[in-house]
Amino acid sequence: MSIHPKAVPLVAPGHTRPVTHLSFSSLQDDNTYLLVSSCKDGNPMLREWTGDWIGTFLGHKGAVWSTKLSPDASRAASGSADFTAKIWDTYSGDVLHSFPHNHIVRTVAISPTSSHLLTGGQEKKVRIFDLGRPDAEADFLGDHGVPSHDGTVKSVVWVGEHTGVSAGEDGIIKWWDLRTRKLTTTMTFPNPITSMELSPQTKRLVVTSGKTVAFIPALPSGTPTHSLNLPYSPSSASVHPILQDRFVTGNLGDEWVRIHGMDGEEREILKGHHGPVHCVEFSPDGEVYASGSGTIRLWQTTPGKAYGLWQAALPRVSPCPRSFSKTSIPLSGHNKWSKIKQRKGAEDAKKSILYGKAARDILAAARNGGSPIPEENSMLATAMRRAKDAGVPKENIENALLKARIQKQERQWPSRHIRSYDARLRRHHRRGRECRTNNINRTLGNVRETLNRHGARQAPVKFMFHQRGYLKIAIDSNDIEDLFNAAESTQCAFDFDEWEDAASNSSGIELSCSPDELPKLGEALRQYVQRNAKAERLVSEVRWAPLEDQGSTEDEKDSVSILVEALEEDEDVTCVSTSLEYSPLLGNA
Repeated sequence: MSIHPKAVPLVAPGHTRPVTHLSFSSLQDDNTYLLVSSCKDGNPMLREWTGDWIGTFLGHKGAVWSTKLSPDASRAASGSADFTAKIWDTYSGDVLHSFPHNHIVRTVAISPTSSHLLTGGQEKKVRIFDLGRPDAEADFLGDHGVPSHDGTVKSVVWVGEHTGVSAGEDGIIKWWDLRTRKLTTTMTFPNPITSMELSPQTKRLVVTSGKTVAFIPALPSGTPTHSLNLPYSPSSASVHPILQDRFVTGNLGDEWVRIHGMDGEEREILKGHHGPVHCVEFSPDGEVYASGSGTIRLWQTTPGKAYGLWQAALPRVSPCPRSFSKTSIPLSGHNKWSKIKQRKGAEDAKKSILYGKAARDILAAARNGGSPIPEENSMLATAMRRAKDAGVPKENIENALLKARIQKQERQWPSRHIRSYDARLRRHHRRGRECRTNNINRTLGNVRETLNRHGARQAPVKFMFHQRGYLKIAIDSNDIEDLFNAAESTQCAFDFDEWEDAASNSSGIELSCSPDELPKLGEALRQYVQRNAKAERLVSEVRWAPLEDQGSTEDEKDSVSILVEALEEDEDVTCVSTSLEYSPLLGNA
């Protein structure tokens, strides 16, 4: 009886948040290929066919939802939550073009001749850019002024030279004649489309929608569509490009990668990820498939076969090796028991400080908001939500709330002073603020001692920061437009961005405005949340934010991070803001 070798994946580290999309290049002349990954950390990464890291594309200021390579792998295109799509040189890692949009870009596709770019996203529009004329205005697919889809555009692909295909959350796949920019045909699914990828070798589109996986001819030709219903809702699927006898899927409902036959039979379940699997993709030679969660894992189609780094197969060397890196990649290591004990002790000490600060934050919010009842005090509700998000146990939060109620009844609110301190570290600036204390001299001495120990000094840099009102709402993507209408009815000026949390499987909108308009905007959204059972207001607060982005090296970032951690270990320090925390949402005036 033959025993099949166990599939042992190669782990490709480097990303710090969930991986949202994976894409292999075409098979090159030397039989090698590249892998590019997108991630919510905003830093797409390029890798060799072996999984070895080549470099990181730096330039986006928001989550990157899609990155794809040109047919010759010399260019990469990316779409981001910072409202831009970018074209990159894969040999140097430099940005060649940046195309602004009016909303989040969720998907991109480069033409076979690398002359044009398709983009789509939250605007519900599909754009086409001429890369030979990057300063020219983009054309829109469809009738002028009418959205290409009735929902978010989740995927665009380029088929042949003159056909573009788009898929949206409205459950519709649309084929476009890119010469006339007109719609040619459509296909409708009963559920929103979650992914659509082109399999060039099989000349099919692999689509996931609800619990359905469909294999559709890339160009409508009368060939029937092959559809399968699975017992779960796949997040992504990819078909074997050569054998065409199996497909691989990911799933947001668990941490497993599954292999199915083309009849839908589940052949294998692969375990190894520690979070939802957002994306999967077969390599162009069919020997490997990649899966993305918090990390990237590469799996052999035929375990035990000498290939790449498995069993030290002979390497295939590219005639034009890429050497760009842009930044170092973090590597993992092993800890012995003594190191584990030391780390656990340090973590317990940090938890103790965190829990103490959370309790004082809740007490201060109850006092300043005038009520120990969260439903009557938005400051207290925000403080409790912040403590919960930080991992403070429910029992600790309830004890702090009970203490606030007792102090309120006995009218014994403790007297605590709020002080802020400014400081400079090298050429960067940070501003420690909201130090709550019952002993100003003690707090000032502790802060100064920490600054001196880390090479920083007090300096007036408050003019480099401003205050911004900040609201965070958990809401279904289908209700975002109604929320915007509620916000716009206040006639307040605000910026916004979308967020997703894979751990809690939640998403929503973040809004920022001037502090003066926060009460008005917050009240309108509070009323909207009361009307919408699916919505929840998570945060409503005023934050300090830098006025502009500060360029920095990795060493400078590390120095600031170490200083911030040291300050936050002080029980009196409640919040630290730095000029390295610039974001398009909070950094705009």
